[in-house]
Amino acid sequence: MPIILEPAPITSAPSTTVTIPHLAYPFQMTAGGPVVVEQGSADEIRSNILAVCVCGLGDCPELPTFGIPDPTFSSAPPDPTAIIAAITQWEPRANTTAIVSAVDSTGASSQIALTGQYGA
Repeated sequence: MPIILEPAPITSAPSTTVTIPHLAYPFQMTAGGPVVVEQGSADEIRSNILAVCVCGLGDCPELPTFGIPDPTFSSAPPDPTAIIAAITQWEPRANTTAIVSAVDSTGASSQIALTGQYGA
């Protein structure tokens, strides 16, 4: 059961347009250089949430508890509680109104939709 993550479009451009640049995730290059997001912006928070959701537990040797449980060989849909816990642990600026829902009545795939208010 694959997880489909559709990142929101990054609105920042090459690093000359932001004050405190952070590399966007997923990493992207343009003719003007790497795509970056402004530190503390909603784009940065969305980028960080995506990084948490696509990384399986143990995939990052330096942070083995970073990410979500890998649902690849599971017959059950992804556990929303584990996903919310990982997001709130690793990106606390995504407040508790972040909602994770599994969608698709056929069970062929799950779509994770993240909505909510960013920041304090």
